[in-house]
Amino acid sequence: MRRLLLLLAIIAGLSIAATPALAGTVTNSRGSNMTAQVVWGTSDENGGGRLGGIYGDIESWGTTIGLWEQDAQVIACHNGTPADLTDDFMGYVGTMRDGNGEGAVTVAADLKTARVAGVLTITTAEVDYCAGTYLVTSVETDVPVLLELVATSRPMPSVDVNHERLASVYNLHQINHMMSRYATGTAMLDGAPYQFDSGLISHNHWTDHYNEH
Repeated sequence: MRRLLLLLAIIAGLSIAATPALAGTVTNSRGSNMTAQVVWGTSDENGGGRLGGIYGDIESWGTTIGLWEQDAQVIACHNGTPADLTDDFMGYVGTMRDGNGEGAVTVAADLKTARVAGVLTITTAEVDYCAGTYLVTSVETDVPVLLELVATSRPMPSVDVNHERLASVYNLHQINHMMSRYATGTAMLDGAPYQFDSGLISHNHWTDHYNEH
């Protein structure tokens, strides 16, 4: 088991410019976002377990707030052919709770404080990826949510680089810079305290380069 610190990797609101080149197509993109979030629970090496969180995100096009929770396991799905392991895949089986909505998100430029306030529509469903079923059991509307976070650590920089290349076909180069602080504070959902294990306030900036040969 491992403590879940961060599951969200929100990569949206890209500013994309594409130009044709003699050897093919070249695409360059860049973007940034600021996020405040709290998470709880633990997951196993496959991503199963009891865990969840609440987040608020500031993109170039606006703000989003959301909730995600799961009480599910990830198991091997035999795709109707238990004797044939070549077509097996891993799938979730259990309960999923997903919320999204509108509200206000503010994150200080120094990442020392953050606030998220708004309302969510929350859908709860029983899922079985092996059977291909998704059964909605409840839908809650206008659920108030609130996060008020204060940083508890120094800024923590990190850089993630991904490079993929297939000779004479394509070249992909991605760089993600993240500055973050651990945080604590208050989380409320539907007027009740929302217990969490970890909080994080972060600023992400990424650049992508892709070209076809």
